[in-house]
Amino acid sequence: MKLLKYSIFATTLAAAINAFAAPANAPLSGASEPALAATTWQLIEIQSMDDQVYKPIEGELHTLQFELDGQLLVQADCNRGTGSWQQDANSITFSPIATTRAMCKPGSLDSRFLQNLSFTRSFILQDGLLYLATMADGAILKFMPAAPLASTIAPSFDCEDVQTSVEVSICQESVLAALDLQLEELYQLAMQRLPAQDHILLEATQSDWLNGRNECWKESEVTQCVQSQYELRVSELQIKTGELSAPEATTFQCDSGQTLELYFYNEAAHPALVLNNPNREILLYLEISASGARYANEHTEFWERGNEATYTNFERTTKCRRL
Repeated sequence: MKLLKYSIFATTLAAAINAFAAPANAPLSGASEPALAATTWQLIEIQSMDDQVYKPIEGELHTLQFELDGQLLVQADCNRGTGSWQQDANSITFSPIATTRAMCKPGSLDSRFLQNLSFTRSFILQDGLLYLATMADGAILKFMPAAPLASTIAPSFDCEDVQTSVEVSICQESVLAALDLQLEELYQLAMQRLPAQDHILLEATQSDWLNGRNECWKESEVTQCVQSQYELRVSELQIKTGELSAPEATTFQCDSGQTLELYFYNEAAHPALVLNNPNREILLYLEISASGARYANEHTEFWERGNEATYTNFERTTKCRRL
């Protein structure tokens, strides 16, 4: 019965798309702007193929803003993002959306919302509402009109007094500004939660990080570099402040005799690994690899392939096996 109900709904939506006539206040085909340009929409619900209906909980907000220049501004609960959109009649596609990666409250639809956007293929405007349909009618997203989002987000520093080209980019890019705000909040939280004797080190590492971030002006992809720098630092402070729940430990025994205790933080802004060996705690970040999962920093690498791994520390490599 549920699948039949969904099938009727999807069929009705498909028929509406085929017979769709633009409302009187929307540009007609061939007009200078597509029907969705300069509009903002707030998610009401997501209906999946199995007839499950997912609605935002109180205080949870998911919005899409279609800019005239093809830019897409996205709010996915506690995260902000940008991408682009393309419309051809009633077909619509979105580019990959770059977003912040804050941990929203339990039960949030942020991940489901963003995932469905990546599969969206068509839309209709009907009775003042917007409906987006994903490929193969996997889900239908229902929206109502909303107030426009701010096209830019102010970062934690004064954009009238910027000193570097990187800071200019942060002031101009909403995703970077949102990351800057997230990092500032985590930094202040760290100052509150960490012992007073750790504050000097925290301030020093933050200063070093700022210097590294500002070096992104040398890169060909400045925005990508700055976003990566923010995500790494945010991940570090998410772990240090306890904003992320500590995962269960995974243990590996190495041929060198070392026993490694590993904590995989897959929900961090950039997935990370905390590696405890008998001497110290090491923070590694997930890197692109052809196989397995490779985590690394400047001097250390842990490359996991199933139950086996290689551990390299200052060019000394040993093989390890999961216990």
